[in-house]
Amino acid sequence: MEQEATAMTNRNFSLCVAAVAFVLLIFCIVLFATDRDSAQNGVHPVWQLPVSGISYITIDNHGDHLRIENEGRAGWTLTVPGDIPYDRSLVLALPLTLANLTAENEFFAGSEARTSEYGFDDPVEIRVYPKTGMMQKLLLGSVNPPGDIRYFSIGDGKTYTMDITKSNTLALNSLNIRDKNVLRLNRTLRPDDIAARITNITLNGNSSPELAGAIARVTAQEFLAVSGYDEFGLEPPRYTIVFTTENGVRTLYIGNITDDGECFYAATAEDTAIFTVSRRGFESL
Repeated sequence: MEQEATAMTNRNFSLCVAAVAFVLLIFCIVLFATDRDSAQNGVHPVWQLPVSGISYITIDNHGDHLRIENEGRAGWTLTVPGDIPYDRSLVLALPLTLANLTAENEFFAGSEARTSEYGFDDPVEIRVYPKTGMMQKLLLGSVNPPGDIRYFSIGDGKTYTMDITKSNTLALNSLNIRDKNVLRLNRTLRPDDIAARITNITLNGNSSPELAGAIARVTAQEFLAVSGYDEFGLEPPRYTIVFTTENGVRTLYIGNITDDGECFYAATAEDTAIFTVSRRGFESL
């Protein structure tokens, strides 16, 4: 009787082991079958590329072409286009982001359907030219529906994801790379100190010293275009503000109010870009 019970226990144990082994086998088969269409989580480096080893970088952003060059002690410079006021912090951040590029997820998917799904049929193309060695290419695809990550590829048959903030550092064009200090004011000073240095203010030809505080706080919220002034109420402008700073005479053109009522469309005499500025201080206009 005792031998029969022992034999039954052994059989049950063997069955349990076999069942567990079967489940593990099925799991491995499913994992292997889906591996090429699933993500491997975890942040990991995509390439090893020191900043000092980069000669120059080009960005082709849907027909908009940029070139950023490493000029040694002079630092990183935007050379194409060469005639726009640009944000130096964005230019400096670009090679740093590329040199330390990491992926949050890794996808093994390369079909045509996936190419379209991830936005690689019309990508932002970034080329990194090292001082020695081969050029490296990065393709920025589409942003996922929640808007928090962007897909990218480096031409190795895999698709990766990166945080949208990091993506915004890379997806530069001749509008969003511009310096938001559109009036070339001394931003090392407090706004009140800047205002104290603004003189000879006129609004449509009339003296308007009360606008000094508002002018001192002018920063571009978003750059929109370099043409179509009439669409934004800037041809002719609704308001023309002329003033003098320690760096010379500046002219700010104010157009229509934006649809949300928060900003004005604006431009300057020194540049062609159309941008938005807060209505703060300009409420009387």
